[in-house]
Amino acid sequence: MEITTKEITEYSFCPKLYFFKNSFKLTPSLEEYYNDTLHRLMHRFLFMARDGEVSAKELKMIWASSAIVQRRKSKFAYYSPATWKSSISEFNKKGVAAINFLLNTYPSLLGSVIAINEPYRVILSKDIEIAGKWDLIQENKGTKEIELIIFKEHDKLAHVPPTQDYKAVIDTLAFREKFNITEGATVLQSFNSEKKISAKIGSPHIKEAIDSVKNIHKAVTSGISFKYPSYRCKSCSAKLICRMNGVNGQQKA
Repeated sequence: MEITTKEITEYSFCPKLYFFKNSFKLTPSLEEYYNDTLHRLMHRFLFMARDGEVSAKELKMIWASSAIVQRRKSKFAYYSPATWKSSISEFNKKGVAAINFLLNTYPSLLGSVIAINEPYRVILSKDIEIAGKWDLIQENKGTKEIELIIFKEHDKLAHVPPTQDYKAVIDTLAFREKFNITEGATVLQSFNSEKKISAKIGSPHIKEAIDSVKNIHKAVTSGISFKYPSYRCKSCSAKLICRMNGVNGQQKA
């Protein structure tokens, strides 16, 4: 069975929320839509930068069309009406900041582009196959080393160490298999600042992630959910819906 890196990271963040979203087909939160739009914006920018024709107008149109779609939605599953206006305002501010950063700063950080938003597959066993996408693979201008770049918001770079970040580790595993190398630079890069974290992800980190993915795959395929109370629950945008009974007869959080 195929499982995606997005499913793995969503489940690891909160198994209960993962099953809520998939069982009840919840509307994505504004934050999720923002992250998806930001990735789409970055990928389009990279394609234009590679071809030497960066269009500020096109980038702004991508963001504007996303904002219009959001205004047309009558509600969000994770947001109350009271927070909607401030949320869409923040959505637009972040878009402007990201576009300005890309236009004014990022071109100088760009090396020789090898792959952009390229899909990959990793076969863990006869029953488990992981599907994902690399954000960017490039050759570093200075060191000439091939780098795997993963984009995140600047204030989320240090939330989880790169060696424990499922996307970073699995992307690195696929990266090494593709290029037949044992070591390579994995870089978590901010969308809208020069902040970044470089990591050397080794075999022990990959083995640990693979073991966890196998457990997640088993839980997802069997439909098992369980309580997941933690410090993250306080700031979770879905905490209101989490007050209902959990999936498959589980107890309230």
